[in-house]
Amino acid sequence: DEDGLVSVLISWLRIVLCFVSMGFTTLIWSVIMVALLPWPYQRIRQGNIYGHVTGRILMKILGNPVKIQGAEYSNERAIYICNHASPLDVVLVMWLTPTGTVGIAKKEIIFYPFFGQLYVLANHLRIDRSNSKAAVESMKQAADAVSKNDLSLIIFPEGTRSKNGRLLPFKK
Repeated sequence: DEDGLVSVLISWLRIVLCFVSMGFTTLIWSVIMVALLPWPYQRIRQGNIYGHVTGRILMKILGNPVKIQGAEYSNERAIYICNHASPLDVVLVMWLTPTGTVGIAKKEIIFYPFFGQLYVLANHLRIDRSNSKAAVESMKQAADAVSKNDLSLIIFPEGTRSKNGRLLPFKK
């Protein structure tokens, strides 16, 4: 029907606008990150600001309503453990976590166009899930960086996105 076609076209337009917006903000923050190469923890903070700006823009474009509960705790240092049921999870987490939050992701994130390269430039942490010993060492380094630099931490312990929205088993 005609209404269904209009909805599909609007959805596709929103998705395209999201990619264009993310590409634009990523380009701007990439330049900032390169200028901040000598200051790794300033890059984390700038990466968070990128996430706040980009996350808010993308959620507005998508038109998804967001209800935030517990906002009074949003500036406290914490460990954010998130499930990964939707591609929007990362956008929401980038937007809602405080400045001074470092993330841990699989090492393959570098291959995600634009976002992966900015993730590395922002000095966020990557782990090699295929090598348990290296992964444990990466987690120890993350704990050290978090405590020494008064950072918060984001982790998606499922390790991959759920295809049905249900919680997956956590990675070791």
